[in-house]
Amino acid sequence: MALFSATLSPQNYYADTLGLPADTAWVDVQSPFMADQLAVQVVSDISTRYQHRTLSLSPIADLMARQYEEKPGNYLVFLSSYDYLAK
Repeated sequence: MALFSATLSPQNYYADTLGLPADTAWVDVQSPFMADQLAVQVVSDISTRYQHRTLSLSPIADLMARQYEEKPGNYLVFLSSYDYLAK
């Protein structure tokens, strides 16, 4: 099992909370991004609720395409489920 997060600190607290073995290995790595590359964008007119999921796919893909056209590069997208990712 592999976990990644910017917020799994303090390690012993989260290891205990998540039920990880006492000998769990931890690796701290530097972010591959510079601060000026990071941005969080909030969109309030697209609902990602389960019952709206099918309707949200095209608007999300369009939004991602527009962002990439404006500023090509590498992007990381977090989705709420594997089902959403597959769609």
